[in-house]
Amino acid sequence: MPVGLHYATILPLASLATAFIALLAFPVDRRLHEKLARLSWALAVAGWPIYVLAFINLDYRLAEVAGNASEDLSLALRLGASWSGSGSSLYLFSAALATASLAIARTLGAAFTLPSLAVFIASMVAATLNGAFAVTEARGGLGLNPLLKSYWVVPHPLTTFTGYALALVASLAVAAGAPARLWRPLAVASWAFVSAGIALGAYWSYETFGWGGYWAWDPVEVSELMVWLGVTALLHSTGSLEPFTRPLAALTVSSVMLALYVTRSGLSPLHSFAGPGLGNVVLLSGSIAALASALALSYALMARREFIGLRKVLESPGSTALAVAALTLSASFIFTYSTLLAPAALTVLGRGATIPTMEAGARFYAPPLIAAAITASMAMVINLAGLTWRATIAYR
Repeated sequence: MPVGLHYATILPLASLATAFIALLAFPVDRRLHEKLARLSWALAVAGWPIYVLAFINLDYRLAEVAGNASEDLSLALRLGASWSGSGSSLYLFSAALATASLAIARTLGAAFTLPSLAVFIASMVAATLNGAFAVTEARGGLGLNPLLKSYWVVPHPLTTFTGYALALVASLAVAAGAPARLWRPLAVASWAFVSAGIALGAYWSYETFGWGGYWAWDPVEVSELMVWLGVTALLHSTGSLEPFTRPLAALTVSSVMLALYVTRSGLSPLHSFAGPGLGNVVLLSGSIAALASALALSYALMARREFIGLRKVLESPGSTALAVAALTLSASFIFTYSTLLAPAALTVLGRGATIPTMEAGARFYAPPLIAAAITASMAMVINLAGLTWRATIAYR
């Protein structure tokens, strides 16, 4: 089905075109680049409610409406259908990314605008290739996939994709050298949204799908846990670990793009409503590009010898404990990331890849992650006790 003009596609397609022009303007005029980038994001944000309206009104000329909505759906399920499709969910992510980028772009300038715009273009291109803006001659709708026909299709994808977008923008802000007052609120909001997405998804899987529990170690579930670990590690990488926040942030960007790919690639045996496509290759390519940036930043860090000095880490038991907690969280993040990246790359190459799920997943993932959780929790308790002790001494 071709991409075409429809009242719901005009603004997002104009947004994508403006984003490409802004990218071309970067080497010529930085100020024009920044203005066009903000205009592109504003168009994407403005176009989202119009896009949702097509689902509410059951305008089957929009292919995503024809493929995911029908007259028998309630208003809530029509709303959920607007972000349950392969392309429409990526447009939701893009709109959330644009909203967060607009909030901080003026303060950070081109150092933030350029990478954020590049990710925005990748997500919008993926949305386009996955049919978000395709038109059709259909006169009726197929309705939601039976796996998605539940009230939980409204809050779970919304919180998850919004959390992913906030995590990505916060991470890009860190990589751009933004002060903590700018990126930490976004990271905290991301942590809250992704936490809610995990909890809602767990309850949905238990109550509706009957998968045998709240958690099945499915690749889509693990990918969301991966992003949660990345954001949590980023929030705890302070003090002596602060030099490592930039490569960790770049890896978090990679994890978000990887999570989007895993969700929409068909890699999951349980989330069978998804399937491979060219748009998903764009997402994985973005993930690999961000991984390359993380490795480059790490190499530069080591070349400048900006690593953690033992004397600095061991200034007090509290700082040591916080460093242990942050490093443990980072190790858990890298562990889950690495278990998803290789199978994802193999699927793109046309080779079969499996990831352990259910009982096999529990045996594979649970022991190291539980050990890491216990270690990080104990370290945080020690850190909190140290802070309390120092505050008590100071008070006296």
